[in-house]
Amino acid sequence: MALKKGQLTGHLFLAKLITKYAMIHQKTVGPVAEEYIKQIGIRTGEWMEDFYSDKHEKWTVEEYAEVIIDLKNSIGGHFEIVSVHPDHVVVSATQCPFGDVVQDAPH
Repeated sequence: MALKKGQLTGHLFLAKLITKYAMIHQKTVGPVAEEYIKQIGIRTGEWMEDFYSDKHEKWTVEEYAEVIIDLKNSIGGHFEIVSVHPDHVVVSATQCPFGDVVQDAPH
């Protein structure tokens, strides 16, 4: 049996699977991959809104910021709100929820 180089977890396996997929997708599809990633982001955002609210109410920018922070911290990151503006939110991150695995797919 080969020696393991660390502890294999479901999180690590899924993160590696996704980053390898993203890398291959970028290489085979090229610049169009950006639109694909954008669509994944939109669909994930729709799911998040349903997860955080049953009412389909209109959220304020502050409420969106709180959801973003809660989501990222709930999955293992450490994020804090720096400032909230009408057209953007600035956050500070001291820990990425995906660790070093994201370096495999910088795009």
